[in-house]
Amino acid sequence: MTSVLNVDEIAAKNGTSPVTLTKQSAAKAWVNFDQSDNGVDGSLNISSVGDNGVADITANFSNSLSDDAYAPSGFAGFAASYGQTLWVSGPANVAIGSWKTSGLLRAQASYANATQNSDVDDFNLICNGDLA
Repeated sequence: MTSVLNVDEIAAKNGTSPVTLTKQSAAKAWVNFDQSDNGVDGSLNISSVGDNGVADITANFSNSLSDDAYAPSGFAGFAASYGQTLWVSGPANVAIGSWKTSGLLRAQASYANATQNSDVDDFNLICNGDLA
């Protein structure tokens, strides 16, 4: 027997709150940022993005996470990639207490070949954790 459930929206019993996920998790914040024009191309739970310099940004959360024990991840790329491998991490020589807090995530794109340095055209950050 085949069943189909078609809905436009799912809400908690009060009709307005989001439903509670059980035994699963969803991203609590994400952003796609184009550092070449300082444009946010898409986001969830991000109030603003600051440009700290070449390949270095700060994403500010609209709603803080419960603490700084969330799990961030990311990917970065730029138009003239020159075959570079890029990865996202906390900025070098910046204490973790300032680049990863309940209210923001500061990230830097690092290049496998450090001879190329450029603003990032496709800066993607995702944060999994609990909202405050």
